[in-house]
Amino acid sequence: MKKILVLKEKGGNIYYDASTDEALHQVCIDLVRRRYDEKIWYSDLDEEPEPEVPELSEDQAETLPQSARDAIIKDWSIYKSRMQILEDNETLRNILRKALSGDGNAAYHFLNMRESYEHEAISVENIQEIVVLPIRRRKRTIVND
Repeated sequence: MKKILVLKEKGGNIYYDASTDEALHQVCIDLVRRRYDEKIWYSDLDEEPEPEVPELSEDQAETLPQSARDAIIKDWSIYKSRMQILEDNETLRNILRKALSGDGNAAYHFLNMRESYEHEAISVENIQEIVVLPIRRRKRTIVND
């Protein structure tokens, strides 16, 4: 049984040889490098400044009236969410650096982590065989009137 890497892009699927770990890793490295060089694929990983910490702590918010407390709790929720995104992006940037330096396992891992992004899904599939059927051409008869 052979393995192929299926790259699911907007215009359709592209199939690559992944019959060995070396072949799979090389394809992944090439894909990551090509996309990185195009400068449009990974712009969401650009470093961003840390968000501002809310002025009041969550404990301080407990002493405020309900509407003010709700606003502070919302600010903290947004802050924590943005910090998590920054941490996740830093993790992805570290894996991307390894992939760009030629680490095939990191390249494969990076592509898998990006699967939920539009036009970035990949999968490795097993195939039993590839069958190429001959093309039969019909003879054309030209009739002259």
